[in-house]
Amino acid sequence: MDVITPTQVLVTLLFLGALFGLWLFVRLNKAGLRQRFSGSNRVKVAEIRPLGPASQAILLEVSGRDLLVVTTRGAQPFLHDLGMSSDEAGSQDRAVI
Repeated sequence: MDVITPTQVLVTLLFLGALFGLWLFVRLNKAGLRQRFSGSNRVKVAEIRPLGPASQAILLEVSGRDLLVVTTRGAQPFLHDLGMSSDEAGSQDRAVI
């Protein structure tokens, strides 16, 4: 029969303490860590809406342009360019004035 030594208990408690500290650090700095590791994404999913039981509409923002993707199970997705995104268009209108 093996006996658990105080050293084993101490090492286990130190490991659990370090693990808890890491969890707490990530929990408190979630937004900052997300920005740091996400980088500059050119493609952003703006919205996803179900159209029925087997189809959905996805609004994407790609490099300042809005794209609509309609997907249906078993069929090829439909892609439509909606033009400049509202944020980009608004900033260009103000720059001209």
